[in-house]
Amino acid sequence: GLELDGVNDYMITSNLFSAFPGTDLTVELWFKANAAGVIVDELGQTTINSGWHDSQIEILGTGEVRVRVWSLPSVSLGTTTFGAWHHAVVRYNSGLSRLDGMLDGVPSGSFVTGSRSVTGAQYYAFGPTDASNLGSGAYFNGTIEEVRIWNVARTNAQIQANMNCDIPQQSNLVAYYRFNEGTPGGTNTGFVNAFDYSGNANCGALVNMAL
Repeated sequence: GLELDGVNDYMITSNLFSAFPGTDLTVELWFKANAAGVIVDELGQTTINSGWHDSQIEILGTGEVRVRVWSLPSVSLGTTTFGAWHHAVVRYNSGLSRLDGMLDGVPSGSFVTGSRSVTGAQYYAFGPTDASNLGSGAYFNGTIEEVRIWNVARTNAQIQANMNCDIPQQSNLVAYYRFNEGTPGGTNTGFVNAFDYSGNANCGALVNMAL
């Protein structure tokens, strides 16, 4: 997994804009949080907290997990336990103009409708601080793994069927980070990128990581 210290660590993707023919989106991942912070961030450039930026999956101090896409109101996925693994999904369906998500395989109890705004570049960062946040906006302190970014709104059944296993390369899968490179607890100074298992070569850059 990608272990983040809550001080200044994060991972950022390459520019994924060309992989999205529309505004449909699903981002899913597993996380284990030690404290409140930003799990997933959307950016219009590689610099965090500048230009186009907003927190899209965030855990609050209460353990509540909230999701959003810009510039819709956020949706609560439910409440989690710190120090335990959970699966979170943010999803936008342009056909329904609907934002919702899932937590541990359970669809959110509410949703919001409206148009998702995008800019001319599209990066995703995992663990950075963000002033346009849903809670504290803090750097994420914890572990993230099995990140999947899709250019479609995946169905509940599709997400539930694959959330507990690795998946093969397939259509609509823009980027897939397992974060299983390196040696846990070892010296991993040679690793500066996160490998993309989608087959699309959208490797992520590890920033400020004490490897």
